[in-house]
Amino acid sequence: MTGTDAAGPSAASAGSANTGQAGPRVGLIGSHLAPFAAACDLVGWHPAALAGGAAELVNNIAAPAIDLDVAVAAQPLDIAILATPHERRIGDAQELLARGVHVLLVPDIDLPDVAALTAPDSGPAMLALAAPLIAAPTTGQWLSRVGEASGIEHLAGRAGPPSGPAGPLRGQLLALMTLAARAAGWDQPSGVRRDGADVVLQFSSSNRTARATSTPAVESATFTVQAAGPADAIVLDALPDTQVEHNGTVVASARPDEHPAVRFGTAPLLRRFVADLRTRRPLLDGALLTRLTVTP
Repeated sequence: MTGTDAAGPSAASAGSANTGQAGPRVGLIGSHLAPFAAACDLVGWHPAALAGGAAELVNNIAAPAIDLDVAVAAQPLDIAILATPHERRIGDAQELLARGVHVLLVPDIDLPDVAALTAPDSGPAMLALAAPLIAAPTTGQWLSRVGEASGIEHLAGRAGPPSGPAGPLRGQLLALMTLAARAAGWDQPSGVRRDGADVVLQFSSSNRTARATSTPAVESATFTVQAAGPADAIVLDALPDTQVEHNGTVVASARPDEHPAVRFGTAPLLRRFVADLRTRRPLLDGALLTRLTVTP
């Protein structure tokens, strides 16, 4: 096993005794992982390997660029931040978990074979979703207000574009709306379906829905979601403005000087994941992505 012992006092945050580095042995495996590279730098981690599209970061990080298959199957790692090609991502996650590597999986609602996604019930490896916007401070404030409101009846959001660095945003949006539904007292999603270009979460016992709209590929990055009821309209605008509005009044926003890795939740996500390794209670685990599998 190459992963750290999640139940032990030295889980990940204590770093690797074998390498002597200040943090865990992290692999950036896949494409569009620059935000995670910045977050690793901010929390004092030094990636041990870059593979796939992450090799584009090699000019900025003193880590070896290695073959994608080697990174997944053999590279000594404690944590893998995984965004390999669409068609192999679930299989790569399973292989890393099987050899004891903790996996932060970049979500995408359309990943093939996602229903087969599981994490070991025992042993050191943990699987969670790399959904950083959900860990951002403004998102937490939005969720708190949703939980405090009474009679939330509607959830709707927009995210995208569907390709490039913002590609996983729709998966994050659906995960966030699931958390918001829980905060509002709704039940767990009973199904996910397509409605034209939209994806709709269904909640059977409450007879409610949550609608996620994908922005066109030509648009700039967008991530916004609203929870509404008779007395409340609570809007999170994570991209591009990073603020929360409650009935038209801005009630929370990011500081102008805030590091992007903090503002957009990437650094808080890494810190939370390390804490979760001790408790084995991740905020977002792989089972959530499985529950959000889209049906035709």
